[in-house]
Amino acid sequence: MTRLFRLVGQALCNWELTLAAIALLVVIASVSFGVVSRYVTQTSATWAVELASLSFTWVVFLGAAAAFRRNMHVSVDLVVRLLPKRWSAAVSWAMDLLLLVFLPYALYLAISIAIDSIDRPSPVLRISFLYVYGAVVLSFASIFVHHVIHMARRVAGAREQAG
Repeated sequence: MTRLFRLVGQALCNWELTLAAIALLVVIASVSFGVVSRYVTQTSATWAVELASLSFTWVVFLGAAAAFRRNMHVSVDLVVRLLPKRWSAAVSWAMDLLLLVFLPYALYLAISIAIDSIDRPSPVLRISFLYVYGAVVLSFASIFVHHVIHMARRVAGAREQAG
């Protein structure tokens, strides 16, 4: 029972990855069903393609949030590495501050698009596009929170080194 609690705790702590994995399972299941229905029953399940597309949005955006949390996004730091240490630190802080401005703006835009899409249903399943754009909102919110945490840790680390 303790192992189950530990697994549930890990899944909740890694909620972006957990939801992305569930969405990926939905993509795989719906595409598989679509293939089987087309070749076995000779009829296509149009809803399966739409469900896979909608779920893929969740995979991409929540996967991006999980990758950001683990600092796994690709970065080109060749020029920054060649700079003196003081300049390198300044460029790094400038990029962090730029993200601190960009992420809330991107979150604002995602929320605006999500709100505007409430009354727009998907063509086949008639699901509100709010559920699709909700992935974008959650992703940018998660990335922003994790970026603020990252910056707070950097500030705390800089204070420890200085004092």
